[in-house]
Amino acid sequence: MKVGSLFSGIGGLELGLEMGYGPMDTRWQVEYEEHARLILDQHWPDAEKYQDVRHVGSRNLTPVDLVCGGFPCQPHSKSGKRQSSADERDLWPEFARIIRELGPRWVVAENVAELLSSTDPAFSRDHAGGFFGRVLRDLAALGFDAEWHCYPAASVGAQHERQRVFIVAWNVAHTAGTGRHEQLTAALSADLGHTSRSRDALARFPSWAGGGWEQPCPHTSGFGRHVRGMADGIPLRLDRIARLGNGVVPQQAAVLGRAIRAAETHWRLWGVMPEQIVTPGHFRGTA
Repeated sequence: MKVGSLFSGIGGLELGLEMGYGPMDTRWQVEYEEHARLILDQHWPDAEKYQDVRHVGSRNLTPVDLVCGGFPCQPHSKSGKRQSSADERDLWPEFARIIRELGPRWVVAENVAELLSSTDPAFSRDHAGGFFGRVLRDLAALGFDAEWHCYPAASVGAQHERQRVFIVAWNVAHTAGTGRHEQLTAALSADLGHTSRSRDALARFPSWAGGGWEQPCPHTSGFGRHVRGMADGIPLRLDRIARLGNGVVPQQAAVLGRAIRAAETHWRLWGVMPEQIVTPGHFRGTA
């Protein structure tokens, strides 16, 4: 499975998807913040790095099987003004443009729970849910079917709530079985052949996720090696808090990784996608 990541943060989506799916090949990551890109460089050194989603597309991004990303939540969060599409930080249109240009077979998107009730003032849709309706319409226009789920980090073992919406969408043209069955089956067989290596991948996960990663502590060009954050003994404390606050809990994304793997297995066996992609069993790791 070849993966590309938009609005990557510190890679929580990529890490979580791999926890659930098995080894993945992350080809590129797009992240605006320098501190976050340094962390990505530590853990995905072979992935191409880009800074601005507005400056990437088919001309410089390698085609991938799955595009994931947590597009900016500030236009929708209850801690802000909730201007949604009237907010200059609304970058969903760029996400949709890149999906259109690359044509992946899977899309995974993440945002705050308030996304479901945002209005869409840029399109004169003042009713709650107008913006989310546009997201679904955009995906449909691009040839994707989709389902969405809102669940807390507590549902996967965390000690806090952190409600998040996850959208998982699949390219109907890739799964319709019209002339592409053999091509996709070959691709899926190659991906599913990595099952025996899934446990080996745990060695790359952070200790709290069952692996042995050390806590990264990169220094941006603006900091000296001995400059500390707001608390003595905690370097770059403010940067770390910002990265964690904007990040994705990997175990939440792991649910989708398991679901996508099961859906591809179902498609390979029966030639159709399952009626529901994410099921309760994917939370327990039993499906």
